[in-house]
Amino acid sequence: MTAALNPALILLLVSSRPDAVFLRHEAQIEKHLDGTFTEISEEWIVPLTPAGVRRYARLSIPWQEGFDDVSVETAELRPVRPGRADSPAIVTDALRSGMAEASRLESSFRQVELTFTTPEIGDTLVVRTVRTVHRLPLAPCYSYSFFFQSADSIASSRFTAVWPEGDTLHCAGTGSPRPAVRNEGSRVVTVWASGPLSPVECGFACIPLEERAARVTVSDRTVQEVSAMLWAALDPGPPRGLSTAVLDSIIAIAGDDPGSLRRWVAGEIGYVGADLGGEPGYTPSPPEETVRRGCGACRDSAVLLLALLRRAGIRSGLCLVRSASRLDSLVGSRSFDHVIVFADGPEGVRFLDPAARVATAPYGCALRGLNCLPLVEGGCGLGEIPAGPFADTVRIEISGILSSGMDTLACDLAIHLSGAPEELWRSMMSGVAENDRPEALRVLLGCLPGSRLELRGSPDDLGSPIGAAGFALYPVPVLETDGSFAILPPGLSEISQTGTRLAARLLSADPSPGGMVLETPMHEELTLEIALAGRRAEWAGSPEGSSEYSIAADAVEEGLFIRESAFLGPARMDANGAGRLLETLRERSCADRRIFLVEAAPLR
Repeated sequence: MTAALNPALILLLVSSRPDAVFLRHEAQIEKHLDGTFTEISEEWIVPLTPAGVRRYARLSIPWQEGFDDVSVETAELRPVRPGRADSPAIVTDALRSGMAEASRLESSFRQVELTFTTPEIGDTLVVRTVRTVHRLPLAPCYSYSFFFQSADSIASSRFTAVWPEGDTLHCAGTGSPRPAVRNEGSRVVTVWASGPLSPVECGFACIPLEERAARVTVSDRTVQEVSAMLWAALDPGPPRGLSTAVLDSIIAIAGDDPGSLRRWVAGEIGYVGADLGGEPGYTPSPPEETVRRGCGACRDSAVLLLALLRRAGIRSGLCLVRSASRLDSLVGSRSFDHVIVFADGPEGVRFLDPAARVATAPYGCALRGLNCLPLVEGGCGLGEIPAGPFADTVRIEISGILSSGMDTLACDLAIHLSGAPEELWRSMMSGVAENDRPEALRVLLGCLPGSRLELRGSPDDLGSPIGAAGFALYPVPVLETDGSFAILPPGLSEISQTGTRLAARLLSADPSPGGMVLETPMHEELTLEIALAGRRAEWAGSPEGSSEYSIAADAVEEGLFIRESAFLGPARMDANGAGRLLETLRERSCADRRIFLVEAAPLR
């Protein structure tokens, strides 16, 4: 079956060069009088490139046992090339892959997998599914978001909401078309329809598509109603019974300030998912049970921290977030994937994530700049998680001496971390066997073989700082001239490989027009001292400075001194901030600023 392409779509495909085009992108949702919902989705996808073939050869549709089910009405390949027959997709049901990869145990989280055999460029993949939502987690708060744009082109999209007459349908659109509303007996039908739309850029460090694409969100509750209903379902109230003795013993060890209590929970309660409680995958365990097990999901850690804060006399509550992107202005029970805690203090509200493996920040970098839903009695609107300021510091101290040929620097190295870099190192090193960590550190810090580095602190112990120290060897490019050497000591671009990999990815691609999100923003600081054994030297560069990058150096009889710093951040930035970051990365990559001229013979 071949669909005719209109001129607007042809122009769109030529200008945007997508990997696929959705000839049809439709969804219809219906609220029934018994409180259940039906969600029907239909997609006609045409891969246009080998990447598009790979992307859509296998599709997955998540669902959760006990809450909803998914049936596949149509899943077939309609070939473009003559001589090939229509062929059905292979349909299987399996544990949701994201859960298995994260070592979680929520067996009720499943997915329907569709596998198309031997798809080719130009084939049409037709998929029609029906999801029946029998009940919603924790509270009857329904919402649905429909996107008129994706990472590929969409030729035609249509979203329909069928609602019982008399029930309020709340709608919020971002770049969405104007809806058409009609009555069909006892039902109200609202339709949004759109023609061809260009794809949304989805590259490294881009703002999530969910925040930039044209979309509409519908809900049967206001945000305030969702907050109040989920508060009633999740908030455990004041500590009572056996848990108070457990809480008092923890406070006696950890202290009674919010930061110390958060670090205790993050350090002592390991992460594992489980089908626990009356609402599998959602209901938290009592604090004393979480302490006894020594592990739990984010909801368990959050309720434990909440109990500790309240026992310490600090007004606090639970807060729901979606860790992948900001929430839209309407939400429902299914809008969230993470639970944190808010606490009142002299300086205002603080947000605390007891699942974050970081000692020097109250929550992980992924949550910075996101919005959230505090759960309070009577309900409230969405709140904002501060994007900063944070001390995201990589401080590197090096002191050493050049080899006789001036081409190798042998030095003592120490690195100190805080904020996002600390979080990154704890995450990386916790997955590296102890015997393999010296080699991992050598690669991470750009050293030569023969270096002897060791990790300082334990990745799992949030009570102690983490860093690295030891003996390091670095290559020094050298050019011998009449009576002197031109040398290039190592700088941030050679030593701080995390920042250098960021530069390699961002400087080799077109800048994102909508801003950036960084997984690990950092303020790099390098202090380098090189003994010259009495040789006369001269710095061939000049001081450079800006708010994001600076370098200064000096050459005296005792040696060479370099101080270099670069700010690679913040975590979230607009297009102007992204432009400044790219300029900082370019300045950081200019090696000629570290050139020294050194006499071949020492002074007598």
